[in-house]
Amino acid sequence: MMRLPLLVRVLRDPAAVRGLDGVGWDLLLRQADAANLDAFLLVLLEDAGLLDAVPAGPARTWSGRARARPAMRGPRATRCARSARRWMGWACR
Repeated sequence: MMRLPLLVRVLRDPAAVRGLDGVGWDLLLRQADAANLDAFLLVLLEDAGLLDAVPAGPARTWSGRARARPAMRGPRATRCARSARRWMGWACR
């Protein structure tokens, strides 16, 4: 059985970020960036109350994107959620 990509696992269960080390965070951020879901991932972790689990390096990466958080509500968030579902469907094949 093929193991799901880290991004898919975190999108399904955001609490999975609690066990990530530096390499895991690097992989997660690269996958999110490649899928154009980095801002969505930030909002997902924020909504799940998991921003405290984000280490300093990724937190600095996201600090500039924090201004995008309000824009990730409403129609844009819906588009991102559809994109996430499409990406998860592709990754689960």
